[in-house]
Amino acid sequence: MLADTGFTVEPGVLDGPLVPGSAQQMPPWVLAGPVLARIERLLKGLARAFVPTTGLTQAPRGTVDWNRYARRSIPTGNWTQFPGTWPELRDDPWLVAALRVGASVMTQRRRPLVWRGRMRSLGHLAPDVCLSRPDHTIWVDAKYKRHAEMLNRRSWRDLPDAVQSAHRADVHQALAYAATATTTRVTAVLMFPVKQGSEVLLSTAEVAAGQR
Repeated sequence: MLADTGFTVEPGVLDGPLVPGSAQQMPPWVLAGPVLARIERLLKGLARAFVPTTGLTQAPRGTVDWNRYARRSIPTGNWTQFPGTWPELRDDPWLVAALRVGASVMTQRRRPLVWRGRMRSLGHLAPDVCLSRPDHTIWVDAKYKRHAEMLNRRSWRDLPDAVQSAHRADVHQALAYAATATTTRVTAVLMFPVKQGSEVLLSTAEVAAGQR
């Protein structure tokens, strides 16, 4: 396509100004593209493993809870209901559950800010994605800034003040998301773009909050 339009050399991406605003100002179809592509890659690499499963079976299987069988199954005439735990080969349960509940959880991701007094500003916190299970909440917010590549090439102290200020605001935003969760474990994820073919960069930081 580039050759047909007159390009003889593949153009490169220049170090232009950062994109203003956040992912909340991006059209949904722009956000959907990379999200769906990532989900497709996850599904293709879906790992299967033996997962402990607890329930009732029609015949003894795995570790049978004979005490419960004697107390509940026999007195009620359910002779063929054996409570117990057994290994079962399944897809990654956390990933599958996250993909199933993602759409419904995303509709509940907005957290309103209740102001008191005449001076008010931000009305709510609204990350792009929220995945939740009883003991773990994951907030994900996509950023359209080149902070990951900048931090990979230069130290924090060497970054321009404007970049430090913008990145500091992003981190504080992620911590604000984390503070709204009530689960024992909370993960806030900031996603930054990198050039196609570049190494995927991953860094983590932990902070204590109350009993967490």
